[in-house]
Amino acid sequence: MNTKKIALSAVAALALVATSQGALAGGKAFGTSPAPAKIEGTYRVEIQPYNCATGEPVPVPPFQSILAFGRDGILHEAPSMARFAPGQRVPGLGYWERTGPSDYYSVFEAFITFDSGPYVRGLQRIQQGIVQDDADHWHSEAQVLFFDTNGTVVPPTGCMRAKGERMK
Repeated sequence: MNTKKIALSAVAALALVATSQGALAGGKAFGTSPAPAKIEGTYRVEIQPYNCATGEPVPVPPFQSILAFGRDGILHEAPSMARFAPGQRVPGLGYWERTGPSDYYSVFEAFITFDSGPYVRGLQRIQQGIVQDDADHWHSEAQVLFFDTNGTVVPPTGCMRAKGERMK
């Protein structure tokens, strides 16, 4: 009889620990840091492509985008479409995570819906490391990859630098 009570108590204790740990994990913020992230919010972003090998800016004007970093780690992107034909590229969706006190990593993807100019139907993927400069500004370096519908990397794959300013 005592053995049965001890076993039931042990099972109950394990269930309580498992439930508590799940609740604690659910309360943790995204990424690798449990602290609230300063980057949460919506930003106007200025983007400048650059030559990955030399670091020199590509001789094209910077372009604009809007990025929204959600509390749950979801990232929404809405670019200006000057580099794409109308309707050729959809807004991007992805995730972000905290990697240090003021450092973040994000990835988002957007479909390229048809061939036009240098872009082929497939997918664009942007992976970037972000540094939060202050409560309202950040800067990043990113790798930009384009894939055709078979998943093969295609031009104009490259690099870009970006600066974000919180919308107010």
